[in-house]
Amino acid sequence: VATYFGHEDKWKLMLEEVRPDMVFIATNWAKHAPMAIEVMNMGAHAFVEVPLAISIAELWKIADTSEKTQKHCMMMENVNYGRDELLFLNMCRLGLVGEPLHGEAAYIHDLRTQMDEVERGTGSWRTYHYAKRNGNLYPTHGLGPVAQYMNLGRKEDTFKSLVSYSTPARGRALYAKENYPPDHKWNQLDYKGGDMNTSIIKTSLGRTIMVQWDETSPRPYSRLNLIQGTKGILAGFPTRVALEGGIEGITESHHQWVQGEQLATLYEKYDHPLYKRLSSTTSESGHGG
Repeated sequence: VATYFGHEDKWKLMLEEVRPDMVFIATNWAKHAPMAIEVMNMGAHAFVEVPLAISIAELWKIADTSEKTQKHCMMMENVNYGRDELLFLNMCRLGLVGEPLHGEAAYIHDLRTQMDEVERGTGSWRTYHYAKRNGNLYPTHGLGPVAQYMNLGRKEDTFKSLVSYSTPARGRALYAKENYPPDHKWNQLDYKGGDMNTSIIKTSLGRTIMVQWDETSPRPYSRLNLIQGTKGILAGFPTRVALEGGIEGITESHHQWVQGEQLATLYEKYDHPLYKRLSSTTSESGHGG
């Protein structure tokens, strides 16, 4: 297998010499959209790690290029295929929570230690995004599954409006001050991105989704992963379920959660067919398969 390295544009030579049918893009964020666009222009399908792009202009250019070239461009949101996410999707499609009205999604993951990757690695480029941009920089790990639970983007409903607020930016500057010399480049940055961003999305049908992002604060990992319907609620971190009237043999009402070892019954009954079919062959592949 030929390898291409030594210059950041060697991937273009690969496209010319190999002429691949598809390309998987897992580079730094700034390269995602330019690479996807060039890949499609060179006649291949593009499969891109999240986020797909870092600006609205890039997203429109990706859409225009895909339509022009008739090549697929797919954002590889792996969280959609986690066991709990597929379980919740199946339960929503079976109508167990009634009509989904509200969701909560997040990517809350303390990644400050990536700043130790100064010359190479994720921190070497991701830190500049925290400094220069303000908002939710990584929404889809939480939002992707919730959008599927609500069946958004499939004619009946979609995102309509959004309000978004960020807290002051404090954590990155404090971490840099406490862990690096005063003249270190991380101490020369003026961090603009708030530690926590909270957004509220309203859909065309009036449903709501809260989306949070925080890669700075000292707290446990969470994606929230919550969907509230007219007949019950499914929630993550930790995984738990409550349905109106309770769940036979486990709870008597929606005032009690089904969680922990009690979930085994729900997995057995409602695991998604895709998970049942593929779990045995993907269990060792990481990120839940």
